Amino acid sequence: MNNNELPDIQHTTHPEFPFYINSVGVENVKVPFKLDSLYGGVHNLIANVQMTTDLRDDIKGISMGMLLRTLLQYLDKPLKHSIIKQILKEFKIAVETDSEHSEIKLEFEMPINKKAPKSNIVFPQYYKCSFGGKLDHEEFRFFQKVKVFYASYCPCSASLCEHLGSGFPHAQRSFAELLIEVKPENVIWLETLIELIENAVKTSPSPILRRVDEQEYAKIAKE
Repeated sequence: MNNNELPDIQHTTHPEFPFYINSVGVENVKVPFKLDSLYGGVHNLIANVQMTTDLRDDIKGISMGMLLRTLLQYLDKPLKHSIIKQILKEFKIAVETDSEHSEIKLEFEMPINKKAPKSNIVFPQYYKCSFGGKLDHEEFRFFQKVKVFYASYCPCSASLCEHLGSGFPHAQRSFAELLIEVKPENVIWLETLIELIENAVKTSPSPILRRVDEQEYAKIAKE
């Protein structure tokens, strides 16, 4: 029996309960992909991928494998928002449902070399990032998100230490998340978003610290 003779209930049967479903697809799929770096070169990364589309009430279901097969042909080139738009257009056609809404989200960790403030030791720091693309009818929207950890002094602890003179408030781990929508004509690097946050908070930790670096971070945080 060849492929054309194999049964396909998606096309040969109708749904028993004809309900419209706004989101069907796959999630938590690990996928290798490439990403250009603002500082030169290409990252080879692993993303956690979610791909979904809507389903008309007169269609039995979709071929889930078609979503990933559409993505597969683009994994050998650096991912950009223009490519994500093309992926969404193609998998709307591939699943054969005439869908009006399709979406893809990739969550991954991107490395940036960080330098310690005093010892100048350089080591890669990984940042949680994501790309998100939505295609509603023919309108494409693209989103980027970064998450940056940093150290901060507890304001409650700081107020308790004021009268001690030599006392210092304890440090605590904090994070900042930045989610933006990028217009099709623009290009905004993830590294630029991360730098924007780190320049604001000043105390984003480096992976490797010596005592002089620990002292410097404490000084910056107190200021």
